[in-house]
Amino acid sequence: VGMIAFGTMLFSNELITNEITTSYTSINPSSATLNVDKVDKRMVELTKDFSGIADFEVKSFHQMRGQDSKGNWKTVELFSAEDYGDLSINKVTPMAGRKNPRQNEMLIERDAKLVADKDIDDHLTLQLPNKKQKQLVISGVVNDISVHPATMHNTIYAYVSPETLASLGLSQNRIDIKLAGDAYDREQIVAVSNEYMRLLETNGYQIKNILIEETPVQLLSEAFGNTDNH
Repeated sequence: VGMIAFGTMLFSNELITNEITTSYTSINPSSATLNVDKVDKRMVELTKDFSGIADFEVKSFHQMRGQDSKGNWKTVELFSAEDYGDLSINKVTPMAGRKNPRQNEMLIERDAKLVADKDIDDHLTLQLPNKKQKQLVISGVVNDISVHPATMHNTIYAYVSPETLASLGLSQNRIDIKLAGDAYDREQIVAVSNEYMRLLETNGYQIKNILIEETPVQLLSEAFGNTDNH
């Protein structure tokens, strides 16, 4: 009985690992994500010319607060992108409503709906970093598996257009990069990212932080023990 249970556990772990890895791979995850002071045309040109980067996308990340349906303030992580239906890195999946939000609209992550207790056509009040408040209409729902579960972190993930971002007094400040060659080799990511950051800093940009996420297989390995042999 013990051997059967052990074998079942290993088989289940294999299925879970394969399913999560397949889902994660389908979004074409970034090798690394950099948060900087600003992304402008000059940075875009520098990134295009950098030989170690095969692909990149300009986005944004700003943290603020937002009110749930009961008036409680929750952490909001606000993202922006040009076209959510045509992302090439860290793709999101449209679930309902609009694929792209219009001016003064936002998309909400499907798990974050539970945190905000709001849905399509509801308003979400944001308190911006400058303490001003702004209401956005929820016009669509997306699934974003590149972020941590919203309910686990009690966080609302919101997605706006660059135009709405600018109207809030905020700028694009994030860049997702996908390396050439083995895009997920950690040593290569660190080496290439360090060289890329030196290039940006030499040209006057400030690096706020760099994110190199663990892959699902690595996370499962930590949770269940080494899975290399399965």
